[in-house]
Amino acid sequence: MQRKLQRWFAEFFVLLIYKLVIEFGIIRGYIETYDYMFEPGKGYVFSSTKFIIGFVAFVYCTILLYDTHVFKRMIYHVLLRFLYCICVIPMISVYSFYGSVTVDALIFPLLFYTVLILSLKKYAHKKSNDRKVNIVIPEIKRVDNKVLLFCGVFTVAIWALAGFPVALNLDSAYERRMALRLTNISPLLNYPYMIIGGSVLPFIFAKYYSKRKYWYAAGTFACGILLFFINGMKTWIMIYVVAAGIAVLWKSNALKDGWKQCLVIDVLFLWVAAVCVALYDLTGKYGLLAEFSRVVLIPNSIGFTSVDFFRKNELLYLRESVLRAFLKSPYPGGSDFYMYHGADVTATTGRANNGLWGDAFRNFGIVGMLIYPFLISKVFNLVEKSSRGFSLSFRVFVLFLILWAAVNTSFFTWLLTDGVIVILLLIKLDASKKRYLTESGDL
Repeated sequence: MQRKLQRWFAEFFVLLIYKLVIEFGIIRGYIETYDYMFEPGKGYVFSSTKFIIGFVAFVYCTILLYDTHVFKRMIYHVLLRFLYCICVIPMISVYSFYGSVTVDALIFPLLFYTVLILSLKKYAHKKSNDRKVNIVIPEIKRVDNKVLLFCGVFTVAIWALAGFPVALNLDSAYERRMALRLTNISPLLNYPYMIIGGSVLPFIFAKYYSKRKYWYAAGTFACGILLFFINGMKTWIMIYVVAAGIAVLWKSNALKDGWKQCLVIDVLFLWVAAVCVALYDLTGKYGLLAEFSRVVLIPNSIGFTSVDFFRKNELLYLRESVLRAFLKSPYPGGSDFYMYHGADVTATTGRANNGLWGDAFRNFGIVGMLIYPFLISKVFNLVEKSSRGFSLSFRVFVLFLILWAAVNTSFFTWLLTDGVIVILLLIKLDASKKRYLTESGDL
């Protein structure tokens, strides 16, 4: 018990430093850079009341992370660290330092994450010796090669339709997206394009890399580069770096201990945040800081905006989601724009993507904050359970990938357009996987 407490205090200290770097570095730099987007008094504001409440929430969440028992499925320890560094701590920081967020708004995402964390910990404690197969479908030999061939042909075809663009400058992302709008690519190709670029290719890359099939991995990465040339999605490139990094880390003998793996994740996120701030303060370059903010700040800002808006207005009840073909949205032009521009449907800026927990509140209010985290944890458990038999680094990356996708999109878009169902299907189709892996040495 004493050793566990020492480890908890060590991680508490690292996460606290990470929180402070986000608050006094990332948020400050982001709002300074994009100050024109914020109304007076709605940007970077220090409130002693909100800062104290945010710190209490941080302590509460860190206590929630602590566990007196050994997880039966240690991979959930890693997943929880990803969740904290990408979602939970940035949410508390946004609450503490965004002037547009009201004092009482924290209760809603805090409720959401409490349910989600407890649900994930329940699966972590659950013994995994059952041999029930959730989904039974035929398996295909060398399915990765077949999928890569299809993705390669599709990528080259889309690249040709876009006019064979080449964009070696990472700062040309917005120019590429504007150019893409002017091409004659059919909107029907957008769905497979997004699934292949954001989910399928990184998934295949990570699998090849974990199997040390580096030439196949290089071919997969080349397809990813071509897709980047088309729309300039820098996060699509970053995800390959994460996949390779996870593979390298999990091959290190120094990281066999589960707690060390978790602490390394915390330290790496802290290091990335610190590098973003250092580059901004020393050189004035904000590209990396903006990309980091895009992942950890904007979804939470949108979430709080959703809470503020839908506490006073009619909930969506999936009318802008899976039921939009049958039921009309109460907001002209869609709530994404209406939240910022009202009935001015000609506005082309200020789009409010759903975010992870903002989507739950938009559709079902406080009830959604209880139901959605339970459903999300079920999806994670299904993917984790289905992927047993693959290499450890690959399984960790798959959970990271679907969490990464969940941060910026609504629940059903996450399942469909962001490729969670496709990833699950590819896992099930793989005939090379040993379906039931023994628990010894498994994370």
